[in-house]
Amino acid sequence: MKSRLSWMYRDYATDDEAKMEERKLMSALEGDAPFSDPDFPANGRSLYLNEFQPPPYAIPASLVEWNRISRKEIAGCYEPRTFSSSSSGVVQGALGNRWLIGALGVVSRREHLRAQLVVSSACAGRGLYTVKFYKCGKWRYVHVDDRIPCTRSGTPHYGRSVDPDEVWVMVVEKAYAKLHGCYEAIAVGTLEDGLRDLTGLAVETTSLPSWDEIRDATARRVLLAVCDTSKPLEPLDPAGAFNKPSGLLKNHPYLVAEAIDATADATASYDALDCRMIRLENPWLIGGWTGDWSPGSDLWKTYEPIAKACLPPGDGRISFWIEFRDLSKRFDEMVKTYQLPNKIVRQGAWVPGDDKSGAGGSPAYSQTWKRNPQYCFDVLQSSTVACASISQLDARWHEAHSRAHRPLPLGFVVQSVPGGRRATRFRPTASRVLTPLFLPQRTITRAFALEPGSYVLVPSTYEPAHVATPFVLEIHSDKPITFHDIPEVVAEDDDAPSKIDDPDGDDERDGGSVCAVGSPTPNVHEPPARDLHALWEQAARLATFLASLSDANAAIEEKLNTILPSK
Repeated sequence: MKSRLSWMYRDYATDDEAKMEERKLMSALEGDAPFSDPDFPANGRSLYLNEFQPPPYAIPASLVEWNRISRKEIAGCYEPRTFSSSSSGVVQGALGNRWLIGALGVVSRREHLRAQLVVSSACAGRGLYTVKFYKCGKWRYVHVDDRIPCTRSGTPHYGRSVDPDEVWVMVVEKAYAKLHGCYEAIAVGTLEDGLRDLTGLAVETTSLPSWDEIRDATARRVLLAVCDTSKPLEPLDPAGAFNKPSGLLKNHPYLVAEAIDATADATASYDALDCRMIRLENPWLIGGWTGDWSPGSDLWKTYEPIAKACLPPGDGRISFWIEFRDLSKRFDEMVKTYQLPNKIVRQGAWVPGDDKSGAGGSPAYSQTWKRNPQYCFDVLQSSTVACASISQLDARWHEAHSRAHRPLPLGFVVQSVPGGRRATRFRPTASRVLTPLFLPQRTITRAFALEPGSYVLVPSTYEPAHVATPFVLEIHSDKPITFHDIPEVVAEDDDAPSKIDDPDGDDERDGGSVCAVGSPTPNVHEPPARDLHALWEQAARLATFLASLSDANAAIEEKLNTILPSK
């Protein structure tokens, strides 16, 4: 599925092919001239959807300077390098894209994920980088130059690393803006979408799970991020720095690095204590925990066995320990990124009127549900963990910057069937996975475990679609699963109860009793204070500059008066 912005990216088969094209771009340059991207110029068209009508509080394009990394024009960036030896933190700029900067912060803590984003920086000295993002089931490659939007003082206007010499955040953010047409187009989104585009992995957003689930997930190398979304940001607190006495930032993700049970037996000095401890990593390098077990807490000295179990101790800036009970009070959402070795991708569409790839709607539409596209697969090994995702088009990427676009509510069913057969009707007792809430968001993802057998996955919109609607199905799994074609001829009793291991018998309940439309994961809408603060800062710098001109003018006049004879 091609984007309306298809000239902004390339569909290379491999990273090596992208690097070959990068070398061609270099060979086309004259002499030592740096690369200047003709498709994403250094002007207002790359900043705003309408360069002549920026968003409220946004800095006029004429006041934005485009400074080159390779020429050391970025303030403080005197020895530019793509990555620091140890990951620096991330900083959000004037753009309200905490969802993306937060995703970059999560990725920054995992070197293998961070490194795969920047395909090549071999030509960084000539101002050229190659970055890739995952869109619609494929990696999309973006060649981008190193001209970064900056203030008049040379400070990056948008996202950056805490270490001014570390440039990957600026480069990746610019490449992502190019992929979507301009910086303004990436101002709104979700952490889940950001992580999916940056990693190509299956990502699921849930409420905060139980202790056992968190501990099990960390053992299985699931990348976990917790976030406090319970209260919107205040207009005068765009950074969320004044969240609460805990010191934690709201609407900022923190990574779960470890989850351990720690015990201190009773002594003459204290009673026995059992703690469920979680170590969080902080990609922002501000907003550390100040409660129990924070750095400097007396509890570490009192309960030495727990202190010995919780190593490394955490410095409060990069990482810190927190009890699970406190975590449950301070955070309400978890984003899970599944790093599973096997992956299958299928592209499809809901086509109204088609009997096999139709737009049959959810199980609530019992007469037409069977017309939906169906994907049959076999699970061969016990306790196979899988994660399925159904994605519809990203409106920012495929439509003419339509922010009024509302995604269709999506969901899917995984149902037991005889090998290689279509499901002829929805059967709750044969269903192994069902999304009870069909969510109007770009992607719906669910993780599940299956035992050996034959299954069919049926993706659908909640209501039968009235126009052809493309989608992408992805299944990630820890063990291989086998997909196969479904026969064209379908008998009405293919999934009859007698042919399915269903000890509870058939259940003819209407699908409407088991599924409904839910609320999507909300986009991160930020107050205009961030843009306004940047505008104020620019105005203050301009006022300072004008004042310096006035002082200089007065000094010149005074000097002239001493030189020229008075009349």
